Amino acid sequence: MLCSVVIPTLGRQTLPRAIDSVLRQPISDSEIEIIVVNDSGKRLDLNCYESHPNITVIDTNRSGLAHACNTGASIAKGEYLQFLHDDDYLLENGLIALLSAARNSGCKWVIGSAIITDDHGNKLYEIDSSDVRGNILAEFVANASSHVSYCLFHRRTFLEVGGFTVMNSCEDRDLFARLSLNHDVTSTKMPVSCVIRSGGEASHYRNMDIKSDYRITRERILDTRYQRRLSDSLKGRVSLRGRVCRQMIFSSALHLFNLDVFRSLDRLFWCCYFASVYIVHPSFWKGLLKDRS
Repeated sequence: MLCSVVIPTLGRQTLPRAIDSVLRQPISDSEIEIIVVNDSGKRLDLNCYESHPNITVIDTNRSGLAHACNTGASIAKGEYLQFLHDDDYLLENGLIALLSAARNSGCKWVIGSAIITDDHGNKLYEIDSSDVRGNILAEFVANASSHVSYCLFHRRTFLEVGGFTVMNSCEDRDLFARLSLNHDVTSTKMPVSCVIRSGGEASHYRNMDIKSDYRITRERILDTRYQRRLSDSLKGRVSLRGRVCRQMIFSSALHLFNLDVFRSLDRLFWCCYFASVYIVHPSFWKGLLKDRS
């Protein structure tokens, strides 16, 4: 089987739209499956899909978004995984574009372009990921983020990195950071999905502390042997280098406050290493002093 689409859901009214957007993709029935993970804690009204041979519904009973996604992935049969939130939906040929990019590049994950709308379907902006290529570890050290609904993952690679980590928020960013430690990425110019940026009930998260979870992800990266990979990711990108050094300074201060002097000094050493001769460049200081993420 080529692809498994995992749709974690809280039972929102937008779920049928998400399912139908997958069913409309021009992929043979034998090459795709949809795994709906019901995390609502109640029965879903999916009578019209119950007899569909490509749709499987499983229950996780309010275990959280990360656990729901991981549970779906654990029973998936496809070579590739696509995670689609139940309020988002795939665009025409979106899954084809993601799969083609993965196959043509040999990369283990793909970040697609996307259209961002509000709850009423009004377009807010478009994300153009066409220049996202190769080693992008530095972006995640510098606090960049993407949304899982416009991405594709090689299933075995996803499982090897441990899938989603259970967090209050930012599961997507944490997964991307861990993937980028070892794997290059490719992208699509074509928008592959529509992601809803909601001001209402659409968030899976409760008690979100995004800044704290960003720090957790950053520290997980900086506690690994990241240096060679990060150095390669920073080549020719002076402003981004400044943004990375900014985060390393924050990390050093955090550990100093917690009386972890060794880690604090380690962060400062590598900050100086990555800054080195670039401190004479104005764009380095622009990145260092004003984090745009």
